[in-house]
Amino acid sequence: MFEFKKAPHDWCNFNGWMMGYIRLIMLEAGAITAPGLEQALKVEGLEPNEQSVDMAKFQSNDGWHITAEEARFIASRLRLAVEHHVPGDTLSFLDDAPPTKDVVEWLEEFADFNERAAAHGGYLVK
Repeated sequence: MFEFKKAPHDWCNFNGWMMGYIRLIMLEAGAITAPGLEQALKVEGLEPNEQSVDMAKFQSNDGWHITAEEARFIASRLRLAVEHHVPGDTLSFLDDAPPTKDVVEWLEEFADFNERAAAHGGYLVK
């Protein structure tokens, strides 16, 4: 679950299974990075950079704070990933992936949440 840092009336919730696919696309979008993991598709314009967030913040419910700047960056990268068809291309490697349209809906919901959270100081991963 993700909850606004300063405005407790807005939140977003995905189960662990859904979040696994969201994290995968976030990695391909360069929104997050992790030691030992790299992008498979390497889409131009979605390379990880100094703004990329450590994936560890999305692998637990330990109350990590995603700052407004991080939330804004995540939202922009998720939007670009959808625009560049990254979800469908990434999921095509997996035999048991959910339908691409479902994952795109989750990504759009998470991008919307990140955009709203950016205006309220970010959010907590709970």
